[in-house]
Amino acid sequence: MSLGDRLRTIREEMGLSQAELAEVGDVTRNSQGSYERGQRPPDVRYLERIAAAGADVVYILTGVRSPGLTLSPDEAALLDNFRECEEVDRSALRQLAMRSAEARRLKTKTRPRPGNPPETQAAL
Repeated sequence: MSLGDRLRTIREEMGLSQAELAEVGDVTRNSQGSYERGQRPPDVRYLERIAAAGADVVYILTGVRSPGLTLSPDEAALLDNFRECEEVDRSALRQLAMRSAEARRLKTKTRPRPGNPPETQAAL
């Protein structure tokens, strides 16, 4: 699979059209098409911009998936929105996410496990 094929794959996984990814990368739709057809390679600034939007640039360049770096379209949208927020709002969102995750961990931790009496759960 060529670099252009991998770029197309990532674009489709992100749920974007060529025009939409071109806008993210700050290039024309024609340039985006040229990249995907393998007529010319994308430049570093383009790759930086699409990486910031959640594209797995390591995969695009090497064909090897980067574990933990690939974002779903929802995750990418959340990250984009987070980056557009004022710092005070980002701080509030970080605290909300941290508290929500902690509540989830506590809820999961205190759930009775099959075969264990409820009074032993706190010790686990």
